[in-house]
Amino acid sequence: MVALISLLAGGGLFAYFSDTVTSENNTFQAGTIRLGVIWNQGEYPVYVDAKPCIWTTLEADELENEGDNAGRISMHIDVTDWLGGLFPDAEQALDPDNSCDIQDYLEIIITDLPQSPPGPGEPSLDGLLSIIQGAPDVYTAISLVEAYDLANGTTYAAHLLYMGLFDDFDCEWKALGTLNPGDIVHIGIVVHLRSRGAGLIDNIMQGDQAVFDKQYRLTQFLCDDEPGGGKTQSLPPFPTPADPNPPTSRIRVTYPGPASYWNARFLSLPPGDWDVETGTDYLCWCIDQKHALSTITERDVYLMSSLNPQIYSYSINWGYNPPVEHVFNFVNYLINTYDVGGSYPGIGVATLSMNEMQNAIWWFIDGVTFATIPADSKKVVVEVLLNGGTFQPETGQVALVVAFDATTNTFQILGIEVDP
Repeated sequence: MVALISLLAGGGLFAYFSDTVTSENNTFQAGTIRLGVIWNQGEYPVYVDAKPCIWTTLEADELENEGDNAGRISMHIDVTDWLGGLFPDAEQALDPDNSCDIQDYLEIIITDLPQSPPGPGEPSLDGLLSIIQGAPDVYTAISLVEAYDLANGTTYAAHLLYMGLFDDFDCEWKALGTLNPGDIVHIGIVVHLRSRGAGLIDNIMQGDQAVFDKQYRLTQFLCDDEPGGGKTQSLPPFPTPADPNPPTSRIRVTYPGPASYWNARFLSLPPGDWDVETGTDYLCWCIDQKHALSTITERDVYLMSSLNPQIYSYSINWGYNPPVEHVFNFVNYLINTYDVGGSYPGIGVATLSMNEMQNAIWWFIDGVTFATIPADSKKVVVEVLLNGGTFQPETGQVALVVAFDATTNTFQILGIEVDP
């Protein structure tokens, strides 16, 4: 409703003409998200014969957002029972207490590849199986897929959402990305038994079973102040079509940092109450490898939080193409979980060097192949793939602030660690 009213000014009464327009029966209504399973392989329950070093399709599902709002799609596996084997001769001798060793060797890969290609030559779950057959573990499988991509110009590696031991997936929701209204996603699940090691030929896992329930969930985006709600740092304005020339920030980066590849210091910031401060040193990492820096470099930059939902599209517009939409979840989990030179429980890595950390970041961010990164970086990558997809840092932790070149676009894109 819009109206003009009378005003008192200068001691006199000025009467204005006025009119009123009323819009009736307006309604605020929350939209919906609705997850539909439009195709599923086979009838439940599904049984799969897992064989050593043979990768087998467990199941392929096709899901659609049938509502009118976007949401995050995630997957949950709940292992309800680990059942012992059939006790043939060798297993009974090697596993007398029926300790169900299959859980230590059963590996899983989750992809967003359809079982049949949607078009000629496009990646499919069947094609993935043909590439990784015979790989003794997920580490080798990743290397085979990346080598195939490089030789054939395909994108199989970008479709590997999670991989690792099946037991590590138990009782956790794993993020699979964003599903917009009307979008369809194909979820493929591949399993196999990891080799027990050279010279260990026995049937200790024969007949062992993992019984599990599987669920998918579509969740609408949370508010910023809710746990995991995509909070973001307070930063100077980023350029938009409506404001193509916002104020810039100037940074100095030096190599090496005290516990990171670079050390970043803000030399100037536009007026405002920002979460970054001038004169403060921040840990900093390389985001793209297309541009090199000298050991000391100063440059004007635009800043955007990696927690900003727009970071993916802005990165592409800037000429940098991260492999998956929620890749910064993984990287923020990585920098919050592992400290250079620190202790990393649970994955058999005692220390991680600055170079090993940077290579793990590059694998997620800028296409460094799995085969070329250090061995400890590989272990970290697989662990982060298992646990980092839904990570959102809390106050007291850090999240990357991404620095884009504000002038010639020849400055290396950087990620600066800042408390959210």
